[in-house]
Amino acid sequence: MPPPDLAPSPAPASPAPPPAAPALPDPNVRIISSPTESDAQQRWRADREAVAARDVWMQDPSKVVMRKSSDGVVSAHPRADQAQQPDPPAAPQLGDQQQLQQQQQPRTDSGKILLAEGIEVSEQELRDLVSFKASEDSRKLTAPQKAEDFKLELPADLKMPEGVEFKLDLNHPSVEPARQFALRHGLSQSQFAEMVGIWASGVASEAVAFASAKAAEVAKLGDAGSARVDAVTGWLKAMGGNHFGALAKVLQIAPVADTVVGLEHLMHRYVTQGGASFNGAHREPHIPGRVSQEIYDSYSYSQKLDYASKFPQDRR
Repeated sequence: MPPPDLAPSPAPASPAPPPAAPALPDPNVRIISSPTESDAQQRWRADREAVAARDVWMQDPSKVVMRKSSDGVVSAHPRADQAQQPDPPAAPQLGDQQQLQQQQQPRTDSGKILLAEGIEVSEQELRDLVSFKASEDSRKLTAPQKAEDFKLELPADLKMPEGVEFKLDLNHPSVEPARQFALRHGLSQSQFAEMVGIWASGVASEAVAFASAKAAEVAKLGDAGSARVDAVTGWLKAMGGNHFGALAKVLQIAPVADTVVGLEHLMHRYVTQGGASFNGAHREPHIPGRVSQEIYDSYSYSQKLDYASKFPQDRR
């Protein structure tokens, strides 16, 4: 027979502990679903809270105590042990905010505001800077945004020289560069008009000065000065055609008295070359080089002496 098994038998297994009871949720903790409540859930909760605020039986007993009056009316009253929460501080007003900012801003011994190292300004200087920036922003926003938006017009208060009527030429070659300049430097329409007015005044002044100088030269030729200029320019055109056309135009635009007199001498010498000829109109011979009485009267004293020396004195 085999020997008996003397090893101890295994102990019986102990029973498993019962499962722990699930923890109950805290009624004072609001459980928020994930994702957050929908709009419908939020409206439902807001309605329930509004109803609870009106119904004393739905108040939180940990915060209120129910009391019944002698007539049977039940009301809810805050518990005495509930500490009153202090009212939230009122939002600071604009003046208070400015005072608070002034207190927080570092200041120098002289009372100026220290903006940065080495940069200090007074309150008035700071206001002026803000005002200037606002003005510049407004000017840039209202200024023309394209070169063609600048209107070619003169200022309303511009005064031209007396007797001068100035008209702007939209096709002048300087109009487009002026508009580009105004756009590049951010000028306003009024500033552009003022610039155009300065240019127009200069052009008008030059025109007046030129007309005055021309009138003075023509006056040196006597009362028939304009006619004498026309006679000389007409002779030049007849003699040289297009070759003298430019010279004749210059004399018409800017006549010079001495130049006109010199051309008259050449004209009369050319016309009377070949000797004296009989003048049937006045029944007297025509003397070469002789000028009319009107031209002679326009000569100066030295010119008259020079003129007289060319002729026998018994014939003059």
